[in-house]
Amino acid sequence: MTAAPPATTTEPGTGISSSSSASKNLLSVSDLTVLFDTPVGPRAAVDGVSFDVRDREILGLVGESGSGKSVTLSSIMGLTRSDSARIEGSARLGDTELISADESTLRRIRGKDVGMVFQNPMTALNPVRTVGAQLADAIRLHDRTVSRAEIRERSRDALADVGVPAPQMRLGQYAHELSGGLQQRVAIAMALINAPGLVIADEPTTALDVTVQAQVLDLLLAARERGASVVVVTHDLGVLAEVADRVAVMYAGRIVEIGPVADVIDHVAHPYTAGLRASLPRLGTRMERLTGIGGAPPLLVDRPTGCAFHPRCAHTETVCTTDRPELRPVGDAHASACHRWEVLHG
Repeated sequence: MTAAPPATTTEPGTGISSSSSASKNLLSVSDLTVLFDTPVGPRAAVDGVSFDVRDREILGLVGESGSGKSVTLSSIMGLTRSDSARIEGSARLGDTELISADESTLRRIRGKDVGMVFQNPMTALNPVRTVGAQLADAIRLHDRTVSRAEIRERSRDALADVGVPAPQMRLGQYAHELSGGLQQRVAIAMALINAPGLVIADEPTTALDVTVQAQVLDLLLAARERGASVVVVTHDLGVLAEVADRVAVMYAGRIVEIGPVADVIDHVAHPYTAGLRASLPRLGTRMERLTGIGGAPPLLVDRPTGCAFHPRCAHTETVCTTDRPELRPVGDAHASACHRWEVLHG
């Protein structure tokens, strides 16, 4: 008897088919749209974003400031809810729909099922509570039966796991007594202390020197080795080249390219991704100055018609100014939202 071929599914919004025998999806986001009230009416900071995060995968979201990366993930976790915001679409964590979940459900999920590493650890950490007290809060919020001795042991072990020296002493210190690198390690320890299945790291290497950056990236890799999936938000494509399995490139609130990190970097299929790659410094190459992307990202209240990148693109044709391109497959597990992707794709 001949075995039936594995069933295929399509990753939302990309047209990319994948076998059901592949890793299961931990998080599935479909057509996520986040609108904020502005003086000229509601405008979409996130505009129809779809992607999956697979089991034990590191997915990178990359793009310039204002591209919608942080708003996407903050909205998934209910952190942008307000009277001036409207959130549409779907984000399913396992069997739980997060977009429509009430606040009590989200509080149970945050810190237990999803750990979050925020962009600036100095502002994410409470300046008037010790490191130990904050780690204890993270544990006790989800398990009120644990003893003080066990909390202290788990907190110490969590700091040791992320490479904090003298972890017992650090439990009694405050955030301002720690270097930027140690603050970030504490923030990561807090995100991992309840062994969540998904870790969201928002610009975890910003403002850190290159040595500490490498150490932080190693911690994210270690989290995956312990069974977690990780989403890394960054403006640095070079960071994702070091750690990510797949990368989604965002511009003006939309995903413009998505695929395995090697494909996206080595076989670019969108001019914005090409610009990000060209702006990376190259070791062993003499450069008078880095290559930048001309122009500036569009304002939320003044998005261009057609492809939002067309005012900055060297390959623009008339269709680019009038018709907004949708994501379409350009290779195995690789999709691009560009009318002229063949010009770049190598």
